Amino acid sequence: MISFIVLTAAVVVLPRMVDHGDSSDPRRTGCDLSALDGALDQFEADTGRLPTTAEGLNALLTAPPGLPGWHGPYLMHSPKDIWGRLYTYRILPSRKFEVRSAGPDGKLYTSDDIFQ
Repeated sequence: MISFIVLTAAVVVLPRMVDHGDSSDPRRTGCDLSALDGALDQFEADTGRLPTTAEGLNALLTAPPGLPGWHGPYLMHSPKDIWGRLYTYRILPSRKFEVRSAGPDGKLYTSDDIFQ
């Protein structure tokens, strides 16, 4: 329960309390991505698996059907980057997962994408 409260603060409260200066600063997106990583880690700890690519980040908001151990929501709303677009999520074979912002141009897999 404490980890849920910490994650909620990291994803919802802290970004609103901290002055980020320029709202288009890509460093804020990096902070958001770190918070999403934490929410995904908590989801995995609770359920024994990560969301599938098809379930996406929505699995952090609403329990996937028939999934035992889900103790969310792990986020309070669908996360959007500083350009107002939803983050993308996918499972990768080489890493656990990838959460990505399409960056200022809004096109995925271009040089201005922001991801961890």
